[in-house]
Amino acid sequence: MENDIQDKTESLANAYKFVFDCDEGKIVLEDLMRKCHVLNSQFVNDPYAMAYDQGKRQVALDILRILNFDIGKFRKRIEEMQQ
Repeated sequence: MENDIQDKTESLANAYKFVFDCDEGKIVLEDLMRKCHVLNSQFVNDPYAMAYDQGKRQVALDILRILNFDIGKFRKRIEEMQQ
């Protein structure tokens, strides 16, 4: 049973990698990162709005974790583009 769960987890991770590895997938991933405020947590006075924003951010972070995405490299690339 444990091997079955591991196989499903690896299969799902491979599917994520397949989807986000193509050029279009990279465009979508960058858009998700921007819209979900991956590089900067948003603070708002309304706790419900803040919880909503953090929920979006967590989904994007989960995707990046599955992809073993290096956020530091992405942040550096964004900073270089802004100069």
